[in-house]
Amino acid sequence: MRRLGRAIGEILYGMVLHDMVRAHIRQRGSMEHLFLLITFGDLVGVPIIPPYYC
Repeated sequence: MRRLGRAIGEILYGMVLHDMVRAHIRQRGSMEHLFLLITFGDLVGVPIIPPYYC
């Protein structure tokens, strides 16, 4: 009985949520890359944010 319930749950997950979860993971990855570029970009010489001390 548990196996049947688990199989039905996995089928419903695959039909309904799988694409949304993959899109969320891709968006999270791109946001992490953007965060790293903004925070460490100045160390490698990529001027992302204009300097405020001009």
